[in-house]
Amino acid sequence: MDVAAMLDRIKEYYGCTRNIDFANHFHITQQNANTWYKRDRLDYDTIYKYCPEIDPDWLLSGGEGEMLRKPKQVIVGDGNTQVGRDLNQQPEDNAKLEKALDALRAEQESVKKAQEHAERLTVIIENLTARNDK
Repeated sequence: MDVAAMLDRIKEYYGCTRNIDFANHFHITQQNANTWYKRDRLDYDTIYKYCPEIDPDWLLSGGEGEMLRKPKQVIVGDGNTQVGRDLNQQPEDNAKLEKALDALRAEQESVKKAQEHAERLTVIIENLTARNDK
């Protein structure tokens, strides 16, 4: 199945009869939505974000198989990514996954703080360099 046919199926599933409705569903411009068709490419991150019911395997396989996730799957979102997870997993597996997600969130926060610190140091260095140049 080509990308245009896949996009048409997604549009149909969400009841988007006009391209502007489709663009609004994804919080993108109509021009951006048209570009998906013209370039024959999917924006996987955007589709994952706004279409949690869509099976990632369907997207990655070029439209092979079922478009929707199996009913046993739920979506766990942390604002940045979405992960399908089978409800039949053992509780200890769920606890390990939650612990790993917490560790990733903490690491992400540490990186953010380090970037802010680096930006402050850059400003200080620029100010010192400017003083020395005078």
